[in-house]
This record gives sequence, structure tokens and C-alpha cells, in this order.
Amino acid sequence: MLIKSNQEIMEITGNLSYHDGARAWNTLRLKKHVLNEFSELKDRAAKVTYKMIYSTSVDNLIKLMQKVNEKEGALPILLFFEK
Repeated sequence: MLIKSNQEIMEITGNLSYHDGARAWNTLRLKKHVLNEFSELKDRAAKVTYKMIYSTSVDNLIKLMQKVNEKEGALPILLFFEK
């Protein structure tokens, strides 16, 4: 089941952190605004997973977004890596 947002558009910037123990860039910290918007993420006992899909084609990405919207009634979050 997808967790849905009530907002039309949110734009939030953040940082990706390096985890020394895992020797990997594996920590994505969510801002408080995101946690407030998706209140299910605040439940520490809940098991929340994520699915990341990378598309090399804008057309395929648009088709996928339409499918998800029709099936689940929610839109995915776009994540851009910036340098």
C-alpha cells in the first residue's frame, strides 16, 4: 500500500550521508516537513519500505506514473541527485 500525501506540490532539499560502518552512501534523512506530511512514517514500530525505480526514458517514466496513479491513487516522489 502506498502512503499518500495531501499536498499538491512540495519541494524539499536535503543531504545524502555517508555511513562509515557500512562504507556506503546509504543514509537519506527525511526533513520534518516530510514526516509531518506522511504521518505513517512517524510510527517507529511500523515497517516502512521503499521502492526505487530508475527509468532511462521520460516516456516510460510518465507511463509508469500513470499506472501507479490509476492502480494506487497516489503519485510517486521524484528524487533528483544534485551536486
